[in-house]
Amino acid sequence: MTSLVAQSTISQSTQLDSPRLAKDLEDCRKTCLNVLVAFLALQSITGSAGLAVGTLTLMLYTISLHIAAIAGASRHLGVVIFAILHAIPAVGISAVTSVELAFAVESPIVAISIIIFCFLPTMVTIFHYVQKTISGDPPSAPSAGRSDHTESPV
Repeated sequence: MTSLVAQSTISQSTQLDSPRLAKDLEDCRKTCLNVLVAFLALQSITGSAGLAVGTLTLMLYTISLHIAAIAGASRHLGVVIFAILHAIPAVGISAVTSVELAFAVESPIVAISIIIFCFLPTMVTIFHYVQKTISGDPPSAPSAGRSDHTESPV
């Protein structure tokens, strides 16, 4: 989720101080924190101490990332590196969710099948990107006809 927003923002804006980029990344941080707080509540109910440590670590990282963003880290690190740093909480949330799913399902085969099915959009996107890159065609930029809820085409 975070990486998709960051990728679309990077492709549409190369300015380090873009207000749109800052808003998109701030929204990603808020979403990640909300999901992590929900995970922490679930883990406190189920007594999953190991996953609580991972969740708290991701929360601390996301808060630290927010502080770095407020301090203007994007100007010093660049858009690409800063977007990659924003993808880490989303990857961590995916990992914590996968582990919780494995515990809930109690069947490794079913859990792996569900996880693979859920990551299908990501895998197809990566496959398409690699295929385009290997064939020499640059990955296409977002189409001009795509509607964007934050900017008017006028």
